[in-house]
Order: sequence, then C-alpha cells, then structure tokens
Amino acid sequence: MSELWWSNKEIKKAKENNKYLIENYGIEKAKKIKKEYTIKGIILMIFAIGLCAICFYFLYAYYKKLIQQGKNIDARSSAFIILAVLFIPSMIASYAHKLLAYGLIPIKFDLANSKICFKCKCVVDEKEKACNKCGASFENKIKCTNCGQLNDIEEKFCKNCWKELK
Repeated sequence: MSELWWSNKEIKKAKENNKYLIENYGIEKAKKIKKEYTIKGIILMIFAIGLCAICFYFLYAYYKKLIQQGKNIDARSSAFIILAVLFIPSMIASYAHKLLAYGLIPIKFDLANSKICFKCKCVVDEKEKACNKCGASFENKIKCTNCGQLNDIEEKFCKNCWKELK
C-alpha cells in the first residue's frame, strides 16, 4: 500500500537498501534504522514545507512593499528570488521523500532461500558455507529441531532451549 507513493526506481533503491541493512546489521537493527529513516524523513518534510511557507511569506511581503513604494519590479531579480524560493525547499523535500521511501517500504525477504547466522543474526543465503559478515562457519553445526538454533556438532544439548540434540 505504501509503495503507491513512490516510483519503481525509488522502490528498487529502497529494497536494495533493505537488503544491505539486513546483511550488515541484522533484522532487528535494520528495523530500528528504518524507523530512524522514517522519523528523519517526516521531520525534513515538515521543515521543507515550513521553509517554503516562510519563503513565500517573505516574498509576498517584499513585493507588497515594492508595490506600496511605487517601485518597478525587475524581472531578473524576481525570477532569481522565485527560483530560490522554490528550489531550496524542493531539494529538502526530495531528500525527505527518499528517506521516507527507505523507512516506509517494508522489509521483505524470502526465508525459504536464506538462513540466519547464529552468531551475528544477519540473513545469509542458504548456499553459503560461512556468514558474509562475521565469518561463522555453518558446516560444523547441527540445527536444533525444537528452536532452530545452530549448535556445535560436539554439543549434546541445545544452547538456546536445552533440549537434547539428535
């Protein structure tokens, strides 16, 4: 639903960012970072709207003063002022829009083709023999049938739930 507000290019970049966050920080930290993106995006968007309103107010007051004084309005300076009033807040708003895309487009990944590293909790492709981030090996591990925790082959009981390993 939230993806309707962004272009396909922005959605693709946000999904790449999601993948990067999960691989480098783990799922929980990635969700916290995405929440920070959302908050920063909302604050920047409010700032951009406020800045635009303030700029238009000062522009209105400037032209009102010129008209009251009976002075001619120079087309060049008017064009420059209007472009500055429109350009600066729109730059801030576009950056805020990108942050909101990074923050609001949900994290989706296929757990069927991936596994979670037992050491650093990042998502790793199922075909990998070791974690890309911390280097933990998956070959000398046995998975607990009760909780899914990876344990050393020598262990008799799971480190997480203390059930007997088979």
